[in-house]
Amino acid sequence: MTFDTRAGIVLLLLVGAWPTVVAATETPTYTPLSQEQAAELLEGEVIVELQRGNPLRAETLALIHAPVRELGEIVADYDHATEWAPALTEQYIVEQQGDEYIIQATTEIPWPIADRRFQTRAQWEFTTIDGREAFVDQFEYIDGTGNIDDTFGYWLMVEYADDPEYTHLKYVVYADPGIAVPAFIVRWATRNALPDVIEALVERHDAQY
Repeated sequence: MTFDTRAGIVLLLLVGAWPTVVAATETPTYTPLSQEQAAELLEGEVIVELQRGNPLRAETLALIHAPVRELGEIVADYDHATEWAPALTEQYIVEQQGDEYIIQATTEIPWPIADRRFQTRAQWEFTTIDGREAFVDQFEYIDGTGNIDDTFGYWLMVEYADDPEYTHLKYVVYADPGIAVPAFIVRWATRNALPDVIEALVERHDAQY
């Protein structure tokens, strides 16, 4: 997980004219890119889809010129996420139970909204999908541990079928912060925040490897 910005950013995305979605959970699902998506992502773009609902759903797609293993290690390094994740001011492991982690995090939210503090339950693993290396990190909010109503989602990284030097990244997050957010914050978040998460991950990778 990096419950980092996934929570902080999605907390910003409450107002807008997006398709409606209602969900209680979502299983990480790999879907090959279309030719149009691949062409856009190979140009360095990041595709963001927002779906209004309760909770709100945000999906981000990217192609990153880096191995799955190295990117996954960054995302799974929960105790050092504040060194690269936008909006994350605090994150540390509270407890580890086998392959499950309890994470304490605080995300910075633009004034006049109070910062969000919460705990999540997270699990990650390296695996294979269609014979290619993959990484999955799933997270969910622990009820009653913070000042949000709900959040959950996942990171999914798969070696890109057309070029193994690239990672096909999918980042899905749902959130219900239980507050109304001004439209200007939504515009800012849509335009900058989600792509900034991917850019920060790439920058962290390039500095670390």
